[in-house]
Amino acid sequence: MYASYIPQHLTDPLWQRLAHSKLFITGGTGLFGHWFLDSLTDVNQRLNLQISATVLTRHPDLAKAKMPYLDSRIQFLKGHVENFAFPTEKFDFILHMATTSAEETFQGFSQTQKLRMLFEGTQKVIELAKNCGSKRILFTSSGAVYGSQLCDYVEETTKTQIDPLRAESGLTLGKSIAEFLLREVSTESNIEIVIARCFSFIGPGLPMNLHYAIGNFIKNANHGSPIVIMGDGTAIRSYMFLGDLIWWLLKLLLDGRSGEAFNVGSDQPVSILDLAKKVAFLSNNSSELSIRGNTGHSLGVPLRNVYVPSIDKAKSDLGLQINTDLDSAISLTLKNLL
Repeated sequence: MYASYIPQHLTDPLWQRLAHSKLFITGGTGLFGHWFLDSLTDVNQRLNLQISATVLTRHPDLAKAKMPYLDSRIQFLKGHVENFAFPTEKFDFILHMATTSAEETFQGFSQTQKLRMLFEGTQKVIELAKNCGSKRILFTSSGAVYGSQLCDYVEETTKTQIDPLRAESGLTLGKSIAEFLLREVSTESNIEIVIARCFSFIGPGLPMNLHYAIGNFIKNANHGSPIVIMGDGTAIRSYMFLGDLIWWLLKLLLDGRSGEAFNVGSDQPVSILDLAKKVAFLSNNSSELSIRGNTGHSLGVPLRNVYVPSIDKAKSDLGLQINTDLDSAISLTLKNLL
């Protein structure tokens, strides 16, 4: 379980406000969802909050096998986000986190499939919200909606630079369309929506053998093998710890202004080269660095030299902060591998 890595002094008061609530969750078996359900199980068991959740998944048996310890109030509903059968009960809140999985992206899941899943899945979630009386939807969008930005920090008001003719625009277009659909619902009904534009993350459970640079670095350093940088090391990124993410998502779910988007991520930049050096140092292994120098390397998303959010809005409007610095996040992730 990941609950021990979550800042309980920050999340417990928010969970307590959800006592006796009923949640519907899409994408609940992905990385974000796994952490969220772990935290929910923890507070239900420690604080007896009696929060229930119905989690949509294509593979309930696999989900149960992966997370056998989940609270009994968490139930799985078999179905695909594009065409699932609606449950009959009412839900207070919906967390719409479904998108193509990291594995599917790594395996070459087509851009059209990404776009269709987000478009049709969001329409289905909106229909569910209207049918089941939900008062609020939190959608985990992506910093990808800003397109191929080259500025140091993207703000929520930054104009997007989306090129629909680019080969890897499926996620960007899909997340953007989903945001539009949800925004329209918020103006046409009494359903409140909040959008979390999520950037890059680190923490236990992050895939270590896919297209995440930091995951690959940590895996290689843990094994004492060379840390391979596919690009030239100059790209700039930032990483939020997944424990902090749960705090932010809960706060947005409860207190984010309806109809608005909030960047979710760290505003502390680091070059890929410096990141690799940091991982090597913190792992206490003498891993060598190998720089391939492929400046055009990208997989599944538009190529960006800088991918760092401004989080001033979340700080000023909601009092959110970065609770776990990058060094601590890397160390906690390495510790979890032992």
